[in-house]
Parts: sequence; C-alpha cells; structure tokens
Amino acid sequence: MIGVPRTKSDAYLSVPLVVLELEQHLDDLTLAARLAGVNINDETMRLPMAANLGTLHRRRVWEAWRTTTGRGGRWHALVKAGATLKAPATVTDLAPYREPEPLQVRQVRISSYPLVGYKRVEIDPEDDAFARANGNASEEVSA
Repeated sequence: MIGVPRTKSDAYLSVPLVVLELEQHLDDLTLAARLAGVNINDETMRLPMAANLGTLHRRRVWEAWRTTTGRGGRWHALVKAGATLKAPATVTDLAPYREPEPLQVRQVRISSYPLVGYKRVEIDPEDDAFARANGNASEEVSA
C-alpha cells in the first residue's frame, strides 16, 4: 500500500478485525435472545438481529447475507445492498425474515418481427412488478 495515506491504509487493514467484532456481537446478541426465551434456530432469525432491512429487495438481502468473499464478507455486502447495520431495540419482538421465493421460469410470448413465438424467461417473484401482477404470466416481451 505504497503511496496511500496512513488513515486509509489503517482502515483497510482493520477491516478483518471489524468483521470479527461484528460476528462476535451477533453471536452475543443471539445468546441474549435465547436467554430471553426467543427461539433462534436458523438464519431467518439471526439476519433481522444484524441489520435494519426496511423495504430492501429480499433476494438481494439474502444474497448479501450469504456472501463470504471479500475483506468485509457479508457485512460489507449488506451495507452495499442498502441495509443499515443495527441491532434491534429488543430481541423479544423479533420476527423471522423469510427467505425469497424460488425463481420461476415462464414461457412468454414474443411478438416482435421477425420473431414470433415463445421464449423462456426467468422471473423473480420478489420483484415489485411481479408482485403487482399477482403471478400473471400473460405479459409479452420483445426479443
């Protein structure tokens, strides 16, 4: 890291320590929730303890949570996805953060000349447009 200001190199070098500290805090919070009688049996309960997720895209949040690459791991990925790293005020009123619905493959009509027919399209049921359409598969696409 030649030529980089000392503050930036120190910040870069401290990332793995910050990640370890965040993981330790999450483990401590999980233990506290269990002692308070909250059933923490999987990641659907640990994820909402780690971050305020608001109205973020559910699939992007879960992809970020499962990220293990990079210096910041899942913590950096969560922040990059728009989450705010923040523990809840109380652990007793936590609700599970459900995993995303599986991707769906649909046959949609192609109506652009010279192509007419059907095309396989992958649809994410977690997208707002899909939710508004309530699963309607009659949409047309252009090639």
